[in-house]
Amino acid sequence: MPSLAEPPSVTVVTITKNDPDVSVTVGRVLQELDQYPGSADLLVVDATPGTPHRDERPGLRWIPFTSQGHKATIPEQRNLAVAESSGDFVLFIDSGCIPEPGWLGRMMRPAREDGELIVAGAHTSAERASIRDQDLDFRHGADYLREAPTINLAVARTVFETAGGFDESFGYGSDVDFTWRAVAAGYRIRHEPSAVVSHDWGSALGDLRRSWVYGQARLRLYLKHAEHRSRIMKDDPIAVIYPVFLLALLLSRGNRRVLAMAAVPVLKNARRHPLLTLAHNLAFGAGILAGAARRLNGIAGA
Repeated sequence: MPSLAEPPSVTVVTITKNDPDVSVTVGRVLQELDQYPGSADLLVVDATPGTPHRDERPGLRWIPFTSQGHKATIPEQRNLAVAESSGDFVLFIDSGCIPEPGWLGRMMRPAREDGELIVAGAHTSAERASIRDQDLDFRHGADYLREAPTINLAVARTVFETAGGFDESFGYGSDVDFTWRAVAAGYRIRHEPSAVVSHDWGSALGDLRRSWVYGQARLRLYLKHAEHRSRIMKDDPIAVIYPVFLLALLLSRGNRRVLAMAAVPVLKNARRHPLLTLAHNLAFGAGILAGAARRLNGIAGA
């Protein structure tokens, strides 16, 4: 891919709702904008009820978001941000994330030097150990990824024109759905491990609930993208293994031999917070089963 003569223009986007930590993200991103050699601005789409325009610093736009008669969804906010952005690239960072110094320049370096159109940065936990730092692709240092979340993701405007925006029927998972569609359209997701943001994932219980919700989202992704199902055991084995384990445990009424199978992932992850990993993967599998049960009930009641 050809390099660019000038740094690409960038609109950094964060979406928020009832998050007081967004102000920390805004402050750090504005510092990054001041150091970026190209044109850059920051756009905040805020779905907090009754939120007025709350910041008028140079380079920052704060857009209140109101849904039309229904609960606001994350992909709706992202799509509005893309529509309102002015940069050649839209760079998403989650509300509450703290970019490390030099983040913006590092994030856009593959676009400028190598002509990359999608760049995924790295993320780490701000406070305590989290399995969010253990994504398979990132852990193994892949140059290109099969998917990426919008916690730290830069996307060229031309990609949206080809692959479309975020699917507003999703709650969680619309970012993975988008990157799957982008890859299917012929784009590649470049991994840039030097562009790091840190994120506090909240309480342990809240983070477990997040894994449960992610499980439901994962089921929906595979229901929508039939072409990914044939590779599920290679690309995403926990999406099969843990629901099957939980189902076997339920059908066997807690048989000790079935329960003992939980020792396998504990030993496998002995050096990477084994009990924490097991708990989150079980919550993830439970979310998949809950989503499947809800869909089966809907079919039976139709």
